[in-house]
Amino acid sequence: MKIKWNWLWSLLLVLPLVALACAPAPEEAPPTPPGEKPAEIVEYVIPMSGDFTGPYAPLIKWGVAGDEAGFNWWNENVGKDIGVKLTPDVYDSRYDTATVASAWPGILAKNPIAYFGLGGPDVAALKERLPDDKVPMIMTTGTYGFDWKPVNWIIQPRPTYAHEAIGFLEWVLSWWQEDRPVRVASISSDATPAYVDIQNGLEKAIKEKYAGKIEYMGCAWVDIVPVDITDAVRPFVKGGVDYFHIQTNTSQVATCYKACATLGRVVPIFTSTHNDLSLYALMGVLTWEQMEGFASVGAVASPVNKGIPGYTDLWSNYHPADMEAEKDWTMVTLQFTVPPLLLGYAVEQAVAEVGAANLTGEVVYNALKELDLSESDLLGLVRSFKLRDDAPFSELLGVQVSLAKDGAYTLATPTWQSVPEIPKW
Repeated sequence: MKIKWNWLWSLLLVLPLVALACAPAPEEAPPTPPGEKPAEIVEYVIPMSGDFTGPYAPLIKWGVAGDEAGFNWWNENVGKDIGVKLTPDVYDSRYDTATVASAWPGILAKNPIAYFGLGGPDVAALKERLPDDKVPMIMTTGTYGFDWKPVNWIIQPRPTYAHEAIGFLEWVLSWWQEDRPVRVASISSDATPAYVDIQNGLEKAIKEKYAGKIEYMGCAWVDIVPVDITDAVRPFVKGGVDYFHIQTNTSQVATCYKACATLGRVVPIFTSTHNDLSLYALMGVLTWEQMEGFASVGAVASPVNKGIPGYTDLWSNYHPADMEAEKDWTMVTLQFTVPPLLLGYAVEQAVAEVGAANLTGEVVYNALKELDLSESDLLGLVRSFKLRDDAPFSELLGVQVSLAKDGAYTLATPTWQSVPEIPKW
């Protein structure tokens, strides 16, 4: 009797396991058939790196506004028709590599389908981890030399900052008439590897491609938020510098202007997108008259160019309620609207393949790699987007130059200024 009971209990235990093994695997939710409205909306939260307590804290509100407007536009015009809502979730990375690295495990635990990076610290902290974690990172910034390699889960709509600086200098050379090279010097900080990297790329490009046309006078390495840099600037001013290149932050631009004024000269400064000149006017740092000849440059549209759909259709209708459409359409705002569009196109393609409820970081990454978008697709915000084989940025390069001229902000390049290939560093 005891043997029979043991055999019976064994059978009772095994039968459910056999049934489970034979049961069909749960099916993924299929894509919605073309032409049909989705039965429900699936929400995906997109974590984003922000800086509310670091060197870019004064500028981040315009960046967050651009992201918000981009997501709002996409959710309303595309997402609701394919059953997906993308919701941004911004956290304070302080523009600090250690902070990004320490926050990443908590972010990853929520299984994001993509992550929006803010700058060099995000790249430095995550570039080796993303391929294993299978989460694509989309950047708003220019690329860095240490990330110029085949696509490695970091997607950037813009080339390197050195490319963008050379694009500006190409524009200068197009009208330069003096019988000598254009003299350029940089003001920067060694507080982050990204800043040093940019100067290395610019210096190498000038020396190898522009000998006799551009003279690179060197870089003054100062505090990331300096008080007075007159002594650092003095040798360049005495040497007849034509332009200062500053891509770091607002403080360095303002202190460079003050140092030059102290030395009796106003030297034009050309800045990166996150140092858009309109922000200086908005924040009362410098006036348009003080910035005469200054320029902002980037591989995105100029904020002066308000005829593009990115302004007329997206920003004008979907900007945050506490902002004004015309006043707050800065280059920072504009550059932050681009990643939501890139992600949106990838999501749209991925949903068609696997269904709205089945998106993963890997599926989205594969879709991002296959994107081939025109300027029209990107609402005029970027010249185009199709990844090249050897880099995480686009094949067709071009910049637009915004110029302070006669007390106003003007568009110096009515069309895209082409950017030549430059040597890797």
